[in-house]
Amino acid sequence: MKKRYFLNSTLSLILLLSFSAGSGQNLIVNPSAEGGTAPTSNGWTAAQSNGTSCYTGSGWRIQGAQQGFPPAQQGSYIFFPGCGGAGNGNRYELYQNINVASNAATIDAGHYIVTFSGYMSSYDQSPADQTEMIVQFRAASTAVLGSYTTGIAANTGGWMQYTHSQAAPSGTRTIRIRLISVSRNGSSVDGYFDNLSLTATSTLPVHFISFTATPATAGCLLKWETSDEINNRGFYIERSANGITWETIGFIAATTDGGNSHHYQF
Repeated sequence: MKKRYFLNSTLSLILLLSFSAGSGQNLIVNPSAEGGTAPTSNGWTAAQSNGTSCYTGSGWRIQGAQQGFPPAQQGSYIFFPGCGGAGNGNRYELYQNINVASNAATIDAGHYIVTFSGYMSSYDQSPADQTEMIVQFRAASTAVLGSYTTGIAANTGGWMQYTHSQAAPSGTRTIRIRLISVSRNGSSVDGYFDNLSLTATSTLPVHFISFTATPATAGCLLKWETSDEINNRGFYIERSANGITWETIGFIAATTDGGNSHHYQF
């Protein structure tokens, strides 16, 4: 990924900063209960109580829009805990751990931005079964460093979307997605989930303090100062006579002196 910084002068200049950044792809495996197999066989783990198969559904998965179940928010299937509830407050949970340790440097510098999105639905009845989604940021020791919760919902009457975005806390190495349904009425645990998404992007890993360009005998002297460099390979300098066609005229490698600020010139 490249960021461009333009400087308007007699000689047009462009600075290209090369660095690694998140692609924004969905990090959740099997995010819509599709995939041809039960979620518990494809990325997900059932915790606490595990519902029994019923209504042609099994393993936290059932086809939507049949036998009173809501149509899928995406695809054909939805996350459904199953049966076995007794209306006594039993919790049914499905979770997935997402390893983000390869982004440790970016995370610990506060530049790893995580965005979660998901849909919940709860069957209209009284008392109503409950739903909740939780995103946990966990250390290598599994200690919870921070979390987001949708809060408990019931009698939603349809799909409700929840979204949340934040920087992963320093020390995060795993992100856990938790889908929780609580039995409050009858055998069928009627809390549903679908169309989940977890994406991550890295903010610009170089903070520019200053940038100047002054006339010099050989052309133009560029000077810049940065701080908080994360995974920065260096700076390409390009030149153009018309602002359309560019040629690379130099490369300055990122400093490795470990200081708080860094000075460059070309």
